[in-house]
Amino acid sequence: MGTTLTASYKSNYPKISKNGNPITVFVYRITGTEQELSDYRAAQGDNFVTDDDGTPLYFTVNPAPTDVCKMYKVQGGQNAGQYRLDLAEFRKDMAIVAAAGGNLGQAIATNKAGKYLDISASLQSKLQQAVSTAGAQDMEE
Repeated sequence: MGTTLTASYKSNYPKISKNGNPITVFVYRITGTEQELSDYRAAQGDNFVTDDDGTPLYFTVNPAPTDVCKMYKVQGGQNAGQYRLDLAEFRKDMAIVAAAGGNLGQAIATNKAGKYLDISASLQSKLQQAVSTAGAQDMEE
């Protein structure tokens, strides 16, 4: 993918889509090298927008699972040259959980949730233990 552009969550706002449905637009502040930011500016064209301090902004209806996310440049197809939030790891985690299903899927989901949620290590450990205990009880029944 080759870019070190980083998107940091800033805000969101409601909007009515082109087909009349209510949507939420998520706004991210973009940081990177001067070259990458220049390329990002060129890729955005007339849609290039900055924050009050000059930081480039990125708008999407598909938020990242974390407040800070890497970005990538689309290499082919009709969106070639555009930038997107890199959700590859999140999609992989969702697929693993879905494939496992049942109690195992729930246990995996609880374990993986720690990287997407800002919770303390001790609370994360207690949650994992609770899910493990509940899963063991379900198997006994």
